[in-house]
Formats: sequence, structure tokens, C-alpha cells
Amino acid sequence: MSRPLPESVSLGDIARVAGVSRMTVSCALRNQPGVGAATRRRILQIARKLGYTPDARTASRMNEVRLAKAKELVPLAWINTDENEKTWHQEKYLTPYYNGAYSRSRELGYDLQEFWLKQSGMTMRRLSNILFHRGIQGVIIAPPTQASLIHFRLDWRHFAAVSFQKALARPSLFRVTPDYYQNILTALRTLQHHHYRRIGMVLPIQSDRRSHHAYAAALSYFYDQVSQLERIPPIHGLDEFGPVRFRQWMVKHRPDVVLSQRRDLIDFIEKAGFKVPDQVGAVHLAMEDDCTDWAGIWAHKREIGMATAELVISLVQNRQFGLPPVPRDITIPGVWRPGRTLLIPKPGKS
Repeated sequence: MSRPLPESVSLGDIARVAGVSRMTVSCALRNQPGVGAATRRRILQIARKLGYTPDARTASRMNEVRLAKAKELVPLAWINTDENEKTWHQEKYLTPYYNGAYSRSRELGYDLQEFWLKQSGMTMRRLSNILFHRGIQGVIIAPPTQASLIHFRLDWRHFAAVSFQKALARPSLFRVTPDYYQNILTALRTLQHHHYRRIGMVLPIQSDRRSHHAYAAALSYFYDQVSQLERIPPIHGLDEFGPVRFRQWMVKHRPDVVLSQRRDLIDFIEKAGFKVPDQVGAVHLAMEDDCTDWAGIWAHKREIGMATAELVISLVQNRQFGLPPVPRDITIPGVWRPGRTLLIPKPGKS
């Protein structure tokens, strides 16, 4: 026997109990400006007490209307926390994140607007006020390129927020990240499959911290599976190591191939006296538009940007504002791509 459907609670029902207009209830439930904080809290409490449930079909129809009216794009915020205002537009290894988020936002009826946290006179409090009074409910926190981890403070009550990568130390938000651990293992196992045995790695200090040490963990796990003779101590930070010590490391350990996220890795190897790829292979661990012809892991940065936009839009549409009680991560694995920087099969192997 089917269970009878409960009577639905309307916006008008909530308005009558709260003693406010239906429009005020609608604005409060959608976290729109123009409703005082105390009134909003009271309306939300009444809605929960009455058992109000939004009509998913109405929300879907409204989204279709939004998509049909390009001139009425709903604003989203891309918050640039970097020291450089143009970083996400100038650096080829970063632009795919922004381009993916921007294009997907437009496809879904939203306008991704950029705000630079480091501009003169900008504070977290001022930024919160600007976003709120412009009716922006969804924000994407773009991590800085230099700092390993950062703390970020907005008036989170008014916003649905998503970050990507893992550079945001506090607070814990929904985020979309590369599958750091799997990406490293994919590269290492692919090289092993093609008979590369002495695998050297430039272990990026900042990236390792951001990944919560997934880089180091993957390398350690891999080394547990190979002989002692095949283990090469990684370099922790190429800038700190320097070209002289890098050459000493190359001569001492004689790697068959070197893994890194550095675009200048080939320069370091060749200045140390080795030819790429004839003598030593070079593999990029997170390549995109900056290293399209390298061998390595294609990181799917555009897809990460697109997924970030989809996630924040979903949170806005479901009115999930404020800090999430249980943050979630979406991880996107990269894929191996061959390229000019690596000989397959390995020289000496048929």
C-alpha cells in the first residue's frame, strides 16, 4: 500500500507564521540581500519546523529559464588570492583551471566574475560585503601559486564556497583536486613497465604540502616494491638544490629518467651534461598547455575547473550556504601521455 504524500508547505504558509511577506521568505530562503540576519534566521527556523521542502521541479524549470536568457546570467565569484592579478590569465600551467570554470559557468547560465584579494584597500570583510550586495552567492577560492597553505576568512553564512587543489588550510570547504597519489603511481608504474628502473624525482616541497604529502607517500610506497639498487633519494625543491648540486646528484645516482613539475627540468638536465631524451628521460607530473609535447601525466586541469564550477552551482541551487559540516573532496585522476621527452622503449630494450 502506497504511503500518502504529505501536504506541502508553501512560502505563503511560512510568511503567515513569520509575519512577513512572501517575497521576504523567498529572499531569505535563497540567501538574497535585503533581509536582516535575525529575520533570515527566524524564517529558516520556521521553515524547518513546518517541514518546508523546495520543489525540485520548479528549481529545474527556473534553471532552464536561466539558460534560455543569456542576458540574465547569474553572477559567481572567482576569488584570486595570488600576489599577481593576472596569474590565472598569463601562466599557461594555470589558465586551464580558470578557462574550464569560466566556460562551464557560462554553459550553465552563470557569469564568473573575478575579484582580486590583493588589490589596494581590499580586505576579507570588504570583499564579503561586496559579494553579498552584488547578489553573488557562489564563490570559487583560487589558491595562491606561491604559499603552501593559506587561511581564508569570508562571512561564510552568505555563500556557497568551493576551492580546488588543497592549498586552503582553513576553513575546510568542498573542493575539487587532482588525484595526486594516483597520478604519481601512474607515472612510476608506466616507467617501470617500459623498463626504466632508476627513476629520480624532484619532489616539489610546496606541492607535496598541498597534497597532504601524497607525493612523498606514493614515492615511498613505490620504493617499497623495488630493490634497494633502484631507489634514488628525491630532490626536495629544485631551486634550493641549485644547478651545481643537481649535477652532482645526476652524476652520483645516474637516473634513467627524472620526474618533476618544473618546466625548466630539461634545462637543468642538459646543463648537467645529459641529453634529453637520448641519455635521460624527462617526465612532467602535471602537464597541460605549458608542456603539451612532454611525456607525463595530463592533469585534466580544465576538467578540474569545470567540476569546480559545477559543484559551486549545485550548492547554490540547493541553498547549501555557510561552512559545510562534512566537507567533501572530488578527485580527478590524470592520464599518462607519451611525448618527445621520453624514449619508449627505453634505450637498450627492444
